[in-house]
Amino acid sequence: MTAMTTRGIPARAYLAPPTAVERMLLTGARLLEASAHRRMLRRQQLAERIAEGFDPVEQRRAYDLDAARHSFYR
Repeated sequence: MTAMTTRGIPARAYLAPPTAVERMLLTGARLLEASAHRRMLRRQQLAERIAEGFDPVEQRRAYDLDAARHSFYR
């Protein structure tokens, strides 16, 4: 049964250039993988900074306070 269902699908030549759709899918996969790597690297760097004593919440509060002061006195 399997041979009958796959017989009608033409096999692509080995190492044939990718079609436009395949190129689009490969590009999307590469971009998604690069994004995941960047996100993992950012999380790892943040974890290392927190281990060294950096407090991201405190930094955000200080930044918000500074931005509020700046916009208030303008």
